[in-house]
Amino acid sequence: MEQLNNVKRLLRMFPPPMSAVEFINKNPFHASDGHIKRPSNNFILFRKIAHDQKNQTPALSDYNERQFSQIIGKIWKGLSQGEREEYKQLGKEVAEMHKKMFPKYKYQPKRDKAAWKHFNPENNNSNLKSKRKIKVKLQKNQETTCDIPKINLNIPQQQQQRSNGSNGSNRSIILSSHGLF
Repeated sequence: MEQLNNVKRLLRMFPPPMSAVEFINKNPFHASDGHIKRPSNNFILFRKIAHDQKNQTPALSDYNERQFSQIIGKIWKGLSQGEREEYKQLGKEVAEMHKKMFPKYKYQPKRDKAAWKHFNPENNNSNLKSKRKIKVKLQKNQETTCDIPKINLNIPQQQQQRSNGSNGSNRSIILSSHGLF
C-alpha cells in the first residue's frame, strides 16, 4: 500500500500530461518492419504515460517492470469515473488520428503459427489458435483413448438372486470371486 501511494504521489497523471499528438510522436503506430500497430486502449495509454514518467523520475527507478505494472494496474482500478474519462477522451483522439493516418487499416489478428504445426486436415479443427488449446486438446485425447480392460459383468443368475435381497455385502463377495475386486 505504501508503494502504491508513493508511486501515485510521484506520477503527474491528471490531467493527462500529453496531448494525442505528443503521445503518437513518442509511441509511433508503425514498427520498423512496416507493421501498423493498432491504437492503444485507455489503460494502455495510461500505462505508457506512467512508464514514460517512471523513466524520467529517479525516485521511481527502484521499481522493476513487473512491480511497476502491478502498481499502475491498481492505480487504474482505483481511479474515479471522471479520471478515467480523461484517458477515454485521449484514447478517442489517438484513435481518430490513427484513422486519419491509416484510413485503410483494419485490425486483423494473426493466427498462432505454432497451432498450424499441429493442424490435422482429417479432423479439420480450424479453431485451434494457440498452443494452450492444442495442449488441452491433446490431453483430452490421451484421457479418452487410454486402454481400459473390459470387465465381464455377466453374473450367473443364481448368484445375482442372492445379492438382490441383501444390503450389498454379498455383491463384493460375488465381484471378488469373479476377479473384479
